[in-house]
Amino acid sequence: MRYLAVKDNNRRRLYKKYYIKRVLFKYYILKNKKNINSTCFLLKLSALPKNSSKVRIKNRCVISYRYGNLYKLKISRFILKKYLNLGFLNGFKKSSW
Repeated sequence: MRYLAVKDNNRRRLYKKYYIKRVLFKYYILKNKKNINSTCFLLKLSALPKNSSKVRIKNRCVISYRYGNLYKLKISRFILKKYLNLGFLNGFKKSSW
């Protein structure tokens, strides 16, 4: 599962690298909608790597690298349950009815 974290880190690095170019190309496309330059910028935007898009970035658990973690804790719900049962996390209380 470590390879998933490596892929995700690579995507985050590409996103940071191409962020400014992507924003500028989108701005010029919206500014010149019916102009010929718009198609030029559209081609440049499509030439950027697909993994540099923000949509490709996934939030993964820092322990198990599962997709779909709890955003505040950055761990998956399975790891959260395991750590709560072991008593490793402070501030949580087991509810009983």
